[in-house]
Amino acid sequence: MNSRALVSACVVLAWCVLARAADQLIEYPLAFPRGRAMGGTGMSYGGSDGSVYANPAWAGSFRRLCLTFPGASVSVDNSFFSFLAYMAQNSEQFDSSSGATEADQNAFFADSVMRRFDGKWFGISSEIVDFSFLVRGFGLLFRNRFSADFSANRGLLFPFMLAEYGQERELLLVYGRKFANDHVQVGAGVKVLQQQKRVVSLPSTQIGRVGDDFWSLSESDWRQGLGLDLGVVGNIPGRRHAALSVRDIGLKTREQGVPQVSLGYAREIRSGSYEDHHFVGGITGAAEYVNIAGSGPPLSKLKLGGEIEFNLFPRDWLSTYLRSGFDGGYITFGAGIRVLKAIVLDYVTSAEETGGYVGQDARRKHLFFGKIQVDFNRFKRGNGADVEVLTDEAPLDTVREESRKTTEPMDTLPGPENKDPMEDLDALPEASESASEPAEIPEMPAEPVLEGTE
Repeated sequence: MNSRALVSACVVLAWCVLARAADQLIEYPLAFPRGRAMGGTGMSYGGSDGSVYANPAWAGSFRRLCLTFPGASVSVDNSFFSFLAYMAQNSEQFDSSSGATEADQNAFFADSVMRRFDGKWFGISSEIVDFSFLVRGFGLLFRNRFSADFSANRGLLFPFMLAEYGQERELLLVYGRKFANDHVQVGAGVKVLQQQKRVVSLPSTQIGRVGDDFWSLSESDWRQGLGLDLGVVGNIPGRRHAALSVRDIGLKTREQGVPQVSLGYAREIRSGSYEDHHFVGGITGAAEYVNIAGSGPPLSKLKLGGEIEFNLFPRDWLSTYLRSGFDGGYITFGAGIRVLKAIVLDYVTSAEETGGYVGQDARRKHLFFGKIQVDFNRFKRGNGADVEVLTDEAPLDTVREESRKTTEPMDTLPGPENKDPMEDLDALPEASESASEPAEIPEMPAEPVLEGTE
């Protein structure tokens, strides 16, 4: 065995030992796409670091260590694939060997591509969750986002292409705590946000020129802002949650630059224990109202979302999720799969307003998310059965497991062979009132007196 293989084996062994030693500490959350597929909700229900971003009060639910490994997502616009297919079909227009000149390429863009994709977005962006650390209410979260978005517009005078390049970094330090026997959760977070964005409006006559006319445009400087997030959650018996969050207080980096207030309500239903096979593992529903005030008219949205979990095998070895929602007039949909609690794959399609020119179509995005999470401790061993440990509330199967420990065995219950003898006394008929009085003694006949005895 060479030295590299030996070192790799030692690293894997050390990781397994450390993970086993932290059996009561480590757990891994779900992924971000859950809330995106459920109509953009996520503030009113917990269970993942994505919920902490939406409402810092959910940090109080993570009493044990929660580690999130880097997960990557790719988001493309609805017309992205159509654009690639169209360009492939007309690739000869851009083949210099075919004799196509720069002017021919520009003309093709102006007359064909611009008209074909007028008002359409065909961009691509990626998001990487670099780090997430949560334990006993404290949290440190960091993520990156890169984007390159393109749209075409025929225009009134001449066609042009709009290109947007951006990068965003967000660092969030959060603390949450539970009060009143875990019925109330309160949290606060401080975030540092950095943004860099460049917008290029390029006439179609210059699209084919990749010289100074296009690339000499200077990039915008990094803009940095400091903001405050506040949140509160009320845990109602029956897995019901009422939540309030105020985000981006004092943050001027985002486009709105004002606080975002959200109100929400969520209900979670679990179908039963994981040691038994239940095809429908759980159902989650959420309703949230978001208000964003700004320099213009306030922006208000109603968001609705639902999720159904299907367990194809016992003990959650293979789970699939169907999610759908309503986000400000647009329908969202998503599906996901989790294999052995280690491989997570999600798909989300959603729409959003572009904020561009009048008449521009809403952006319909497709997001693909992939994540590998090494999960040794999502389940803990108890009474020979695996019981899932959630962060916000004890699941139904945990309650059943605890009830089995405290319930007496059936053979110890009173039975015919060991009946309490005092029970026979209770079965006797009640005595009458006369029975409590002393019985009358019958009179004895008088003894005869013999003559001559006196």
